[in-house]
Amino acid sequence: MTLENKTWMNLNEASAHLSLSQSFIRRLVSEGQIEYTRSSSQSSKLLFKREWLDAYLEARMSTVNSTGTAGGRNG
Repeated sequence: MTLENKTWMNLNEASAHLSLSQSFIRRLVSEGQIEYTRSSSQSSKLLFKREWLDAYLEARMSTVNSTGTAGGRNG
């Protein structure tokens, strides 16, 4: 299954979908800038709905379009 067809993504898949590093995504999670949930397994891995990732991208793009910058953050 391709990423475009997946509803839920793990951190590695989210990183590929957003073209951002895993550490940067973890920072976005800790800052509350991206929606996530945790798996119910003991490992409690981060999980992201594709629509949540796309909402982050849309918000980021609207910020870039309105200010002309991405806020100085690099992924």
